[in-house]
Amino acid sequence: MIFAEQTSSVKGIIIKVLWLLVRFTLLCTEFSVLVFGIYFGRSYPNRPWIKIIKVLIISSLCSLIYTVIQAVLEFRGDARP
Repeated sequence: MIFAEQTSSVKGIIIKVLWLLVRFTLLCTEFSVLVFGIYFGRSYPNRPWIKIIKVLIISSLCSLIYTVIQAVLEFRGDARP
């Protein structure tokens, strides 16, 4: 097959992207649980939905930053020692 190397390269990229998406989802879930636990120590009795939105935004941003850094290191090339 002429394009065997390109096919395996595309498969490798797809696998890396899927792995990063799963990693992002798991990390976002873990951060959400952690931040919900910390944030619900204080309460806003009049507007509880604001707290939920803040928690989801904070956990999503932290997870996104971590996943972007991990993706850059993953796709930068195989520079491992």
